[in-house]
Amino acid sequence: MSGISLALLFIVQVSFYLGMEGIVAMFTTDPAVAELTQSCMVIILLLFVPDFIQGSMQGVIRALNVQAKASFIALACFYLVSIPLAYVLVFQMG
Repeated sequence: MSGISLALLFIVQVSFYLGMEGIVAMFTTDPAVAELTQSCMVIILLLFVPDFIQGSMQGVIRALNVQAKASFIALACFYLVSIPLAYVLVFQMG
């Protein structure tokens, strides 16, 4: 990942973390919902990392002309990792 991507990732994550209460306050006034939402937003902060990596790697994949291979890998990861993981986290772990 390039230095620019890392700097942007850091800026976005810090801004998101510091503005978390304000973001939640735009959508709810219930304190219980706000507390639950803020705890979930920490997970969203962690999801920024692979999203930034994916965005910066798109150019490399295009330059190497391996879009088809990358598409199959992305689909396999989605169906073999993401969906089962989501099922376990939602239904098994509550």
